[in-house]
Amino acid sequence: MPCVVGINHRLKIEVYSLLKFRMTTLNFVNIILALALALASIAAVEARLLLQDNNQIIVGNSDAAIKVFVHVGLLPQGESKVNIVCYLENGQAGFDTQISPGGDTNFNVPDSSTNYKCDGLWDSKTASFLAYDKIRDQGYNNVYWKLDSDGFFQSHDQQNWTKFSGWQ
Repeated sequence: MPCVVGINHRLKIEVYSLLKFRMTTLNFVNIILALALALASIAAVEARLLLQDNNQIIVGNSDAAIKVFVHVGLLPQGESKVNIVCYLENGQAGFDTQISPGGDTNFNVPDSSTNYKCDGLWDSKTASFLAYDKIRDQGYNNVYWKLDSDGFFQSHDQQNWTKFSGWQ
């Protein structure tokens, strides 16, 4: 009889150890899955932020229907490039590029429910503008921006321009 009790007691310990091991393994698997999802999210963000050689910036899916064009125009002869930094309204990284006077860049807007804000730096002057405003630009496939010495101008048809901000 004492032998049976010993076997049962030992069996209980082995079953308890096995359950404990499974719980530890399950926790380990959960940690691995969480890390894999985090890395996949980072990879997805990096995949959406591509800078191509032809100065075309793609933020998100390259097949997006909405495109934002930024043109640096009438700056005094010999002036430096304009540095443009754009990001999503939630602070998520976007892109940073320099545009020479007379040059331009463009980017796709994959999510029309998100605002895209840009900051411009030209010599010691700065300005901010909503490159894509989910309310103002709703229903348009293209948004055009013209940056010159007078400020930042926006259009949907490249005919009618509205001044949104000036350099400070």
